[in-house]
Amino acid sequence: ADLVLDNLIHGTVEGRFIGHALPDVDDPPFAVSAVDFVRHNMGRGYSYGYLKPLVRPAFLEQHQIRYRPYRFIEDFVFAMDCFMADARVVITPQPLYHYRHVPGSLSRAADPSRFQIFLESNQALIAQAQERGQSDLAAALTRRGDYIRTMIAFGKVRDRLKQGRWLAALPLLGRHLRDLPTFADLGTRRLRRSLAQVRQTHGPMVPSRGQSARQMSP
Repeated sequence: ADLVLDNLIHGTVEGRFIGHALPDVDDPPFAVSAVDFVRHNMGRGYSYGYLKPLVRPAFLEQHQIRYRPYRFIEDFVFAMDCFMADARVVITPQPLYHYRHVPGSLSRAADPSRFQIFLESNQALIAQAQERGQSDLAAALTRRGDYIRTMIAFGKVRDRLKQGRWLAALPLLGRHLRDLPTFADLGTRRLRRSLAQVRQTHGPMVPSRGQSARQMSP
């Protein structure tokens, strides 16, 4: 493989275990295509774009691939650049990367500008896929752009509801009736995240480097 994406162990800054990015830690490694990678960045389970890459140095040098200066979405774009260079990509469910959630960190800040960055980078990838004649990949990225716009609309509705502006939220809901299932999924995800944060102070400690991931459970 040219690029290996490994599972994450999520933990608090105090070292308490939150969970794994991919829950089936005993599954064998599996190959993933560019289209499948994009599809798993549209709300289907854990977003593959958050998985951390290990890359074959010779591949990077051959194709002169470097991280682009994006905030929030740099790993996803980096992986897509590798796919565009015909990288062989494998995901391993074995959790090797310890990811600690730092309150107030840049990656977790509620910055509305992140969605514009998502859209701009996604549009650039669509153009790149079209230039390469990869119509199936361009179509998948186009659907991802629609999903990002739905996330933007969901954020606006959520903010108005949190402010008690129910009447102001109704017109937005009316314009996005077909997106209500996605709204429900996004709301459920946020609720689960909030519940996980509540459990963080009572969870077990993150396993040491030599401890088996099988011993850990939320």
